Amino acid sequence: MQVAALGMMMSVGAAVAWAVTPALIKVGLKYLNDPILFTGIRFVTSLALFTPVVLLLGFSGDVFRPVIALMIVVSAVLGPGLGDVAYAYAIRELGTGLAVLISYQYILVAQLSAIALLGERENIMVLALTPIALFGVYLAVRDEGRRREGGLSRAGVLFGAAAAVFWGMSVDAVSYVAKYSSVDPFTLAFVRSAVLAPVLLTVGFLRVRRRSGIEETITRSGLLRGVLFGMASGVVAYFIGFSLFVAAIRDIGVLVPTLATALTPVLTQFISAGTIGEALTQGRIAGSVIVGFALAMASLMP
Repeated sequence: MQVAALGMMMSVGAAVAWAVTPALIKVGLKYLNDPILFTGIRFVTSLALFTPVVLLLGFSGDVFRPVIALMIVVSAVLGPGLGDVAYAYAIRELGTGLAVLISYQYILVAQLSAIALLGERENIMVLALTPIALFGVYLAVRDEGRRREGGLSRAGVLFGAAAAVFWGMSVDAVSYVAKYSSVDPFTLAFVRSAVLAPVLLTVGFLRVRRRSGIEETITRSGLLRGVLFGMASGVVAYFIGFSLFVAAIRDIGVLVPTLATALTPVLTQFISAGTIGEALTQGRIAGSVIVGFALAMASLMP
């Protein structure tokens, strides 16, 4: 019971950390207008934070096992690599509310594939709560879509859907690593950051150079602000949020933590309203109540 409660607390903590991230990304992209380069800066920050932690606590030897190493790389490429870049594009095209709504369908992807591929049956009843949580998410952000003039960006919708698929598959890869190895969250995050940081930075800078003028991507007055927002989102999402999420998966499996992250889109609405001026509607408030109910029911399950 104590382990389950701690796992739920860590899951909610990860949700809060990830709820702050979209606003940081949206503002940061105003100054550093390339999602790939921006994401690369986030991972450089993550790598800088996890390196001393890994050196202090030690490096898990299981990371060198071929299957485990492969799954770590797969989780890195799919989730924080392709998934986070697609998420940044979706935020830029749609804004935080709609981007989060579409991208967080990864909850269904992760849960269904965990049951089908990883054989997680102990919390299968959580699946009954997933539609309730997602309906709450839908209510919370629906009004924003109704107010948008000119329709939705098709590219933004596709990027959001791509993020959902990539994240869902990455969660299951992380779950496999957590269940079948002794690799701790810090070692896992360190390896993922070490894999992605140089690749994303290189690709991002090459894209900027190809545009024939860095001013098209980075305003001179906003360069420092863009880097700072990228670093801040890296600390919040990767260092704090990811560590809590992986620890929760290790304690209670993938189903409850992924359901708990349904809280993230709702929290994002309140945070975005208070920090970057996005409207807070009755639909968002109703959605938060529904999602809170689903989370409370999930926490009562054995």
